[in-house]
Amino acid sequence: MEQWIYKEMFHLEDKHWRYAARRQIIATVLKTLALPASPKIVEIGSGTGGNLHMLAQFGQVEAIEPNSEGREFIKQRGFTVQDGLLPDQMPIPPESVDMVAMLDVLEHVDNDAASLKTVHSLLKKGGYLVLTVPAFPSLWSYHDKQRHHHRRYTKQQLKTLCLAAGFAIEKFSYYNALLFPVVVGVRFLNKLLGRHDSSDEKLPSNRTNAVLQAVFASERHWLKRASLPIGVSLLVVLRK
Repeated sequence: MEQWIYKEMFHLEDKHWRYAARRQIIATVLKTLALPASPKIVEIGSGTGGNLHMLAQFGQVEAIEPNSEGREFIKQRGFTVQDGLLPDQMPIPPESVDMVAMLDVLEHVDNDAASLKTVHSLLKKGGYLVLTVPAFPSLWSYHDKQRHHHRRYTKQQLKTLCLAAGFAIEKFSYYNALLFPVVVGVRFLNKLLGRHDSSDEKLPSNRTNAVLQAVFASERHWLKRASLPIGVSLLVVLRK
């Protein structure tokens, strides 16, 4: 991604409703995992490090980020970060990690199948991969293009990739379901009106931001015990 996007992310992801609610949802899911004491957790594709404080609640966290500006922002947050790029340039040894987090990362890599196999090799036996990706190719928009996404996933496509990489599936669900009709409507309207420069990253008013965060984050209560049948994104928990 362009350098200006990393600067935008750094200033937005602590308060933007989508990032904040996703952290709440992921934290709730992580509480259900059978992690060992003081697990080693690696976030691959950490961006500017907005998830690291949340992940640090669950273990010893390291970040891997290929972008130099992103790494500088991560250091500002006080976390260890290494340069690394999937699938072939990972700076950590095989079978050394208890949990990997890849939160909206897989859609950025050229070879997603090889990347999942690499992540599988990094995990200890019984280790987890927590993965989120954008869903529904029909929702492709300017936001995907601007963020250099290669794809949005169907549920079956992602499931096939995960199984082929050797993972067992512990949880497989859509999420961002309550706002799904709004997202579909906005993207359809943008296409109808020929708007090709509309991004999802704009920060709304404080009140709107708080409402959207509360609505999105409320899905964490459902995801503790069930899967959602539809949503803007997919949330997957895999185990080696």
